[in-house]
Amino acid sequence: MPGIRPTTARNPTVEARLSALSRRYASELPGRIDDIVACFERARSDPANRAARDLLRRRVHALRGSGATFGFAAVSEAAASLEAELDHWAARHEDLGEDGFRRVEALLQSLVAQRPGKDSSTAGDPPPEPR
Repeated sequence: MPGIRPTTARNPTVEARLSALSRRYASELPGRIDDIVACFERARSDPANRAARDLLRRRVHALRGSGATFGFAAVSEAAASLEAELDHWAARHEDLGEDGFRRVEALLQSLVAQRPGKDSSTAGDPPPEPR
């Protein structure tokens, strides 16, 4: 369009803010994953408590989206698998039962394995650098 020129210039102020947001997200990510583990434990301790399962699913869903946004693709992928399993059970309008809880727990462990700060070189992705 006339008068509109695409720019490839980098804005140091925007880059600094994005970098700060990414660092903040990375520092909060272990707590978010710990919160999901706590939600799972609450849901498992009271299988008939649909509100506990719904909260677990919402937290997993939020992590799925935010992880990818801030450059943690492996976290988002693990959360997506967990969310799909939770959605499967919700669609059936059934309690998870022991088999369901075991499958969810295995997927949850995959998510926990992506937790930054673990003693593994594969634990999570590094925060992205601004472009």
